Formats: sequence, C-alpha cells, structure tokens
Amino acid sequence: MDQPLDLSVIIVNWNAHDYLVECLTSVEHQAGGLSLEAWVVDNGSTDGSAELVEREFPGVKLLVNRENRGFARANNQALSLAQGRYLLFLNPDTRLLPQVLSTLTQFLDHHPCAGAVAPQILSPEGCIQPSCRRFPTLGTVFWEATGLDQIFPRHPLLGRYLMGDWDHQTLRQVDQPMGACLMVRRTALDQAGPFDERFFLFFEEVDLCRRLKSAGWDIYFVPQARIIHYGGQSTGQNSRRTAWLFHRSRYKYFRKHFGRGGEWLVRALMVVSFPWQLVLRLGLVLSKPMERDRMARHFSAVVVQLVAALWPG
Repeated sequence: MDQPLDLSVIIVNWNAHDYLVECLTSVEHQAGGLSLEAWVVDNGSTDGSAELVEREFPGVKLLVNRENRGFARANNQALSLAQGRYLLFLNPDTRLLPQVLSTLTQFLDHHPCAGAVAPQILSPEGCIQPSCRRFPTLGTVFWEATGLDQIFPRHPLLGRYLMGDWDHQTLRQVDQPMGACLMVRRTALDQAGPFDERFFLFFEEVDLCRRLKSAGWDIYFVPQARIIHYGGQSTGQNSRRTAWLFHRSRYKYFRKHFGRGGEWLVRALMVVSFPWQLVLRLGLVLSKPMERDRMARHFSAVVVQLVAALWPG
C-alpha cells in the first residue's frame, strides 16, 4: 500500500495570472524533502490562468470550472481528491518564503493536538500583516458598528476581535488565522468536515476554524514560518461585489452560529449605525487627501453595507 503524501497544496484561482506564476514557483522551490502535490482549481478565469498552469507547471494538478463556483466549493473540489496527510489552503497572491512548508509540517508533527497552523504574513514591503482574529461575536459587531474598535484598536475589550493588543511576533494559540495560508491536519478536517459551501466568499475559513475548535482541536500561529501576501488581487477586481459578498457571508455566519435572532440583531446594528458610518467615512476623507475614486469607494462601501442588511435571505 502506498504511503500517504506529506502535503497537498490547494490553490483556488480567479484571474490572478501573474501572481499565480510566483506562487506556484515558490511552492516548487520550498517543497524540500516533503512528498507534495499541488492543486489549482481555476474558477472561470478569463486571463489565461488555466492555460498558464498547463503550459508552465505540468506537474500541478488542474481543475477548471467554467464559472466562478466560490472559494469554499472550489477548495472542496480539490480536497475530495487530495492525498496529503496535511492540507495547505493557499491564496494565489502569495509567495512562500524559505522553510515555511517544513516549519509548519514539523510543527503539526510535534503537536498532535494541533488541528491547524498558520504562518506570519508579510506585505511585499516586509511589514507584518495582522492576520489573526478572535471569533466574531455580537459584541464585536457592536464595537465595529460604532467605530470604537478603530478608535481604540489596542483596548483589551474594544480591540479584542482584531487582536490589536498583540504584535503577531510570538507563537500562540489563536481562533481564526487568515485563510490566505492555512495548513490543516487531514484527520482534524475529516472530523470537523470540509468548507461549508453556503459561503461563496468570506467567513468560510472562520466557520471552519470554529468547527475545528468545537471538535477539540487547537489552532496555532507560528511566526517562524513566513509568507508574502500581495492581498486583494482577486477580491479587489470588483470592490462593490466584494463588499456585498462579505456582508452576506457575515449574516450567514451569524445565522449558523447564533441563530436567526443573532443574525437579525447584526442586521439591525448595521442599519442603525448607517448615519454614524457615513460620518466616520466623511471624517476619514476630510482628514487625509485621497483621489476621487477612492472617496467614492469609501462611501459606496457604507451604502452596500446598508443594502445588504436590508436585503432578505
């Protein structure tokens, strides 16, 4: 009987052609002594991404969807076929830095209670990107709606959700690392279940981490492993739709974990806070010069938030 692979790397791609080249190249370079397979699930890209993988990376296993099936569903497509004892869910707009794969896999090897692990994430300029949060609650939504979490980011209560009191430089257990790079133990995933496909985009990794924790698994942040994350290369292609999907997924998350009452309370907070959110955005615009299109994005984000809160379903 064949031995299982050490690692399956799963990348869901949507129109991230140039970044995908760098991502897959870094996966090849950082494989080291691991037995590894790489999967790309292309979600209906129109930029030649699928053709690129076929031409330049023949060793990568490619699944091509005719349309964008969403992040959760696309990940599950590859997950159902992957053979690794560990699974790395990786965004295409990332670059693995040296030893990241070996560091994360060795950590899971030596910590049998760890169901998932995540690296430190750096910007292209080398700055640390805050990449972990605590699980959202009705209280954190209130602080967000009032803007107090932004005014007092390091406060132990007001900044609790965004973990503003932590510098992301120490190893620790966390609730929900960013889904840009998340390594999960196969046995833990088998117990918690795959991604919930009701989440088209956003909150699918939050939901997964919550289920891993509920099943008794620990989740760790390991700063000794590091990646570069360019950020927003797919979601930034349509900012209004991205904002819409974010809010819709948030309501689904609260409905699933807090019931209909929790969902409607979050919706009510978003509606009631609408005038205040406009004031906050106006203050931001007045406090720093910005281009007209950026100003428009700031205000359209608040409008989308209101419409999503009022939209049924």
